Amino acid sequence: MVEMLKLVILYHTVENSYSTLAHNQTPEEATRFLEQWNKHLKPGFSLVSLDQKKPHRTADVQDCRTCRDIVRRSPGLQQPKFQRRKS
Repeated sequence: MVEMLKLVILYHTVENSYSTLAHNQTPEEATRFLEQWNKHLKPGFSLVSLDQKKPHRTADVQDCRTCRDIVRRSPGLQQPKFQRRKS
């Protein structure tokens, strides 16, 4: 059985927008990421972990169209708008 990978996004609940933060994460890596950063979030923001079926080849997670497709098809989100993070 192949281990499921995870995609982590930063979701802005008020604006219904998101930024991609990490992809190709093992469940353990995604959990550590969430535990580390959840306590630093401002009100109205949340970190969301979504399942990936296979590794994404795009190196920069912000340029990964496959990640955006996963978010778009996610039943728990209401078609959020992609926002590129500022470097």
